[in-house]
Amino acid sequence: MNIFESFLAAKLFRIASPLKKFNPNFDEIRIVSNFNRRPGDPRCGLVMYSGCFVVGAETVVLPFSIAFSGRNGRSTSSLAQFSYFDARLDVRILAFLSVLDFLEATGELPLGSLAAHTNRIVSKRPGCRKEICDSYPEFCERAAKDLPYDMSLEVLGAAA
Repeated sequence: MNIFESFLAAKLFRIASPLKKFNPNFDEIRIVSNFNRRPGDPRCGLVMYSGCFVVGAETVVLPFSIAFSGRNGRSTSSLAQFSYFDARLDVRILAFLSVLDFLEATGELPLGSLAAHTNRIVSKRPGCRKEICDSYPEFCERAAKDLPYDMSLEVLGAAA
């Protein structure tokens, strides 16, 4: 896996298992993912991104799927268009932001997409949603520390 895929895995594994000493073996994990694009529309090409992680030879974990609609020339999604194996609101929001962050970091979504989607999450019902979104940078920092040492330094250095 590349650094972006590994960081997404670290975030989703941290959400799934928030144990302080949890240490997944990234050498045994690989991502299986699929991009679906709208043919002939370069402005809003991404329609759906889905994936999961395979641990070892056969164990499939952390399945997710996110659908996008075109809005004002941009690919836009919402929590209602995001599928994740855990339905708890805090988990869904962190996983949703993690997938969006990955898509923005890899260039599948334009810069600013994560911030725009975060604003959409908190604008309709702030309360605990705002607290969860505000805690996302600290969550990312904790997840980065779950990565192998060199990757962790690279991710944390990029965030600084």
